[in-house]
Amino acid sequence: MDRIRITLRSDLCAGNGESRGNTVDTDLVLTPCGLPRIPARRLKGCLRAAAAQLAELGDASAACTAELFGDKNGRAGCLWVGDAALPQEAAFTAWLRQDPAGSDPHRVAQLYTDVRGQTRLQDGVARDGSLRFTRVLRRYDPLDPGRELVFEAPVRLESPTPEAVRLLEHCCAATRHIGTNRNRGLGNVRMVYLPGSEAPAAPPLPALPDTDTVTLHYRVRLKTPLTLPGCGEQLTAIPARSVIGCLAGAYLRKGHAGDTAFRQLFLDGTARWSGLTPVIGGAVSHPAPLALAYLKNEGRYANRCIESPTGKQKTLSGVYTAAGKAGLLAASVPLITTYHHKHRDDSADATLYVQQAVQAGLVYGGTVTLPTALANTAAALLGTAQLRFGRSKTAQYARCELLGGITAAPLPQEIVTLRKGESFFVLLESDLILPTDAPAPDIAADALMQSLGISAQRSGKDYLLYHTVGGYHAMWQMQKPRRTAVCGGSVYSFTAAQDAVLPAHFTPKTAQCVQEGFGCCRVLGKTEMSALTIAGKASVDTAAPAADGDCEPLRRALFLLRGREVMQQTALQQAQDGRCHADTGTLGRLRRMLSEAADLKDLRNRVESIKTVGKKEDAKRLLQALYGSDAEPSLPAMLAAEPDFAAQMSCAHPQLQRELTACWKLPLEAALHLLYYRRLKEETKDA
Repeated sequence: MDRIRITLRSDLCAGNGESRGNTVDTDLVLTPCGLPRIPARRLKGCLRAAAAQLAELGDASAACTAELFGDKNGRAGCLWVGDAALPQEAAFTAWLRQDPAGSDPHRVAQLYTDVRGQTRLQDGVARDGSLRFTRVLRRYDPLDPGRELVFEAPVRLESPTPEAVRLLEHCCAATRHIGTNRNRGLGNVRMVYLPGSEAPAAPPLPALPDTDTVTLHYRVRLKTPLTLPGCGEQLTAIPARSVIGCLAGAYLRKGHAGDTAFRQLFLDGTARWSGLTPVIGGAVSHPAPLALAYLKNEGRYANRCIESPTGKQKTLSGVYTAAGKAGLLAASVPLITTYHHKHRDDSADATLYVQQAVQAGLVYGGTVTLPTALANTAAALLGTAQLRFGRSKTAQYARCELLGGITAAPLPQEIVTLRKGESFFVLLESDLILPTDAPAPDIAADALMQSLGISAQRSGKDYLLYHTVGGYHAMWQMQKPRRTAVCGGSVYSFTAAQDAVLPAHFTPKTAQCVQEGFGCCRVLGKTEMSALTIAGKASVDTAAPAADGDCEPLRRALFLLRGREVMQQTALQQAQDGRCHADTGTLGRLRRMLSEAADLKDLRNRVESIKTVGKKEDAKRLLQALYGSDAEPSLPAMLAAEPDFAAQMSCAHPQLQRELTACWKLPLEAALHLLYYRRLKEETKDA
């Protein structure tokens, strides 16, 4: 894949729109592990601004800019940009998640960042209440001092013209600043476009069963967060129409809309695509049955089709369940919140808005049921297409990747046997759209029974939920028709009026949009419904990207950082025990001696020059407590605040020990600082 390399020429602040308590007013974009990033939408915005400047200079045409970045008429640009990250981020993240000693994200962030204070001046005087603190990314790499920090952003160009590639190269060269406070010395960068190698080979095609119809099972990993807006709601499952649109676009880049395969795969309903839902405990999930509820007073889950609980009940709307060993596993999809701003045109003010997205790294799964003759075509599309779903497909969001291989299986032939007068239930495993704008319970129930070919009576209570399904057609630049759908997870209750053998899975004959995954229904007898219980809460499965890299520099840097923190803790403990009674004059003299001393031996000799016996003894006791009695500083003494860490350091590499010992002045500086200002406060109070 192509890349954009970003080299910092100054400190940089790529703000995330949030603050951190009372210490930081403007914070950086950091990963959950504490590693810095530059958001892709900031990068693309800066590149587009550079293109506008080049156009004013006559170096970029409007047509070429529209080809690269898109236009206001809905034309999608050929450029996709991902977040800029450290080249070693994948390896660092994998190691940080495995190593509990280095997993503190705050300590990782300390390696790469500083906090700057800034105030507003009024008539040459700082304005009251104007002090603000900003966390900035350091210019130089903490793992390789003296080398400027480098980020790399993945880039992909979809069938670009040579002019578009040239424009991207010029935009990178023209982009000199990124982030906030660009006119105050921050955000100076150097950007270079680096073409990559060819795309990786497609995964092998699945082994197909000897049947006329087959179901392909596949899973994807969310490489970036996903924004999946619905009609006034935030979706957490990837709709089948998004999958169809993505794969249809990939097909049309090499094929034609008049092809028979294209029509069968995406238009006439020959192929039936499911939406992508979270994978929980290794199994693909479905919307939680609405008959299940959490009893707040009793602290348990109940199946309301089997029992009649009382008290406060919490439904499981928005929750997904998957089959586990002892029952259903329930999980909610984790969401993240990001802040963005946009300029509609040069005359309009920037608009700040908040956007929720599905967290990156999650695993989703789905299926497609189709004739066996089309299976290889569909599998090849899944293996080679750029999988992007939801909004903001060209920057920061929407990108997925196929996880593992594609498997094929024949259609299941499960049946449910019913006796006359026996209760049974129909559970919607996906949304159901009927040819009516108001799918009332009676209308939907009749449609279900007609499809099953059974006479049955309504019994018990149904557990139903409705929502509006819509969409937007990018090519036509218009909204798709909005339809009312019965939500997946809804449950209809019946009593059989005759003996019957029913399929465990079916689709109502009058259901609409079945090629887009709507109308998947499951028949449950009373025994199967009774077994529908929640075994416990779980989390959506995650998958880490492939990581290969040297993490030793990061481990050493974190070890040294923690060592310096322990040194300071040790010094503060020694300063607070009250054994040093030196006055401010003596403490100031010790601070000067420490700054001038070449090593600990030199410092001890300088202390011996103190003529007042009591002051000399106070200073010697402090040195003894912090450094021991040897000529060289003792690491166990300087790390006494955390004996476990001191033991780890004693077994560390000698070079690492030497690097930490070289910071021997740090604990005494901390102790003298605390003692000096404490004694100054006491002397001022006595005066």
